[in-house]
Amino acid sequence: MSCTFTAIVYWEEDVYVAECPEVGTASQGETIAVARSINQQLSECLIYAN
Repeated sequence: MSCTFTAIVYWEEDVYVAECPEVGTASQGETIAVARSINQQLSECLIYAN
C-alpha cells in the first residue's frame, strides 16, 4: 500500500523541523534530509502501529 503525505519543513532556531500534519508527527535534524527522514520513519511506525 502506498500513501502520500505532506511534509512541512522549516528552520527553527538552530535545527530544521519537519512536520506531517496528516499524521501529527514532527521531528528535527541538522539538515532537511535528516529531519524528513526521521519524520518519515516516525510517521510510518505510527501508521503501522494503528
